Amino acid sequence: MPEIKNYGIHHFCLPFSGGRVLSILSNLFYLKKFRDGIFHITGHDHYAVLALPKKQTILTIHDLIFLKTYRGWKKTLLRWLLLELPIRRCMYITTVSEKTKLEILSCVKCDPAKIWVIPNPVMQLGLNDTIKIISRNPVLLFIGSTSNKNLQNIIPALHGLKVHLRIIGSLTLREVELLNKFDVVYSCDKELSDNAMQSAYAKADCLIFPSTYEGFGLPIIEAFQQGLPVITSNIPPMSDIAQDAAILVDPFSIISIRNAVLKLINDPQQTTDLREKGFALVGKYDVISIAEQYQQLYDKVAASIL
Repeated sequence: MPEIKNYGIHHFCLPFSGGRVLSILSNLFYLKKFRDGIFHITGHDHYAVLALPKKQTILTIHDLIFLKTYRGWKKTLLRWLLLELPIRRCMYITTVSEKTKLEILSCVKCDPAKIWVIPNPVMQLGLNDTIKIISRNPVLLFIGSTSNKNLQNIIPALHGLKVHLRIIGSLTLREVELLNKFDVVYSCDKELSDNAMQSAYAKADCLIFPSTYEGFGLPIIEAFQQGLPVITSNIPPMSDIAQDAAILVDPFSIISIRNAVLKLINDPQQTTDLREKGFALVGKYDVISIAEQYQQLYDKVAASIL
């Protein structure tokens, strides 16, 4: 973030990709040459902190989805390598929501004061204050490819409704079969540039984001920034972020998701109310605000190593 002052910030990626033992060991050997400065590991290769000086190292943990993906010995190994050891070997941890902080504390014994909750900044698309009326055939924007994004429940919820589901992400064969089975009109793009993503928000009538698991839920804030009403899950962190500025649903209930879409179509006044509430929430996630929080943390670490 260029807004962080007093530090010459340098970005670098680990030279060896993948989770093979040789790649991990090679990356750790590569990192051993770095001794001076403050180190902040922001990707999912949490093990990188093991090769860096503890008092100078910060680790960001976005979510714990990796613990939900595997079972048995693989889950145990990942928990040890990506969570337990890294938490012991860094000075501070940042995470993007209170929900993820509580998850970390439930998995590993750790001083809660060691974990700073600093949200993700919203992409700087600019506020879109154009007044939009929900169309009779609304475009519902859906973002994501993983199973926790919950497309499998959204599709049957839209059966028989005159809507267009705009999907940003890869579709599995099973999801394509569901779309055809429930006769849902849809379009799909795998990857979009920032400008194309802004256009996708601008052309949509609503963001539909009833995820079953998130570390944060950045599309909610991006949709608020673009003046879109949002349908999202009534579980943390989505409910914490959205507050009363979105239509909250039970993500495990097809009926709940369907009723939310119908409410959106049949109550256009609600769109205006949600839009104003969403705009009011966006400011706390701007880059400058988030940079100030990281500035405080870096200053704290710098003072401790003088």
